[in-house]
Amino acid sequence: MNIETDVKEEQFIKIYDELAEGIYRHLYFRVYDGERAKELMQESFTRAWIYISKGRKIDNLKALVYRIATNLAIDESRKKKTASLDGLIEAGFEISITQDNNIIMKAEAKELLHTMKKLRESERNLILMRYISQMGPKEISQVLEKSENWVSVNLNRAIKKLKKYAN
Repeated sequence: MNIETDVKEEQFIKIYDELAEGIYRHLYFRVYDGERAKELMQESFTRAWIYISKGRKIDNLKALVYRIATNLAIDESRKKKTASLDGLIEAGFEISITQDNNIIMKAEAKELLHTMKKLRESERNLILMRYISQMGPKEISQVLEKSENWVSVNLNRAIKKLKKYAN
């Protein structure tokens, strides 16, 4: 390996350490299967590394990895039906919520899961990216290849719709 490749590899390992948990959560809430989410997370990073190793220019590695993960999750959902949110709830799944990201109280997590399934997939995806993956509107816009304004407006609409369904 040459020095340039070593630097790329070190940077990639650092990015992996920073993003792995968030990518896993992002995928988990798309496929609702822990093992499959891990496999897709690994595949996302593998594909990103292949892309990088070909010498292609990358403006935002985080956006690239999330985009790959999102595309893999979409492909996965096309291949088979995902487990229902009801199945997750019955299995005792709980969302962990940080104090900084206090959208809902932990006690309301199960109700939120029920309510989330009433949203369109695109609306769920925006909410998951923002509040589960803790991505900002700029990062989401890069992943979805939409404007920041589009992300903000549609995220706001999705949250209003979620609140409406929750009442």
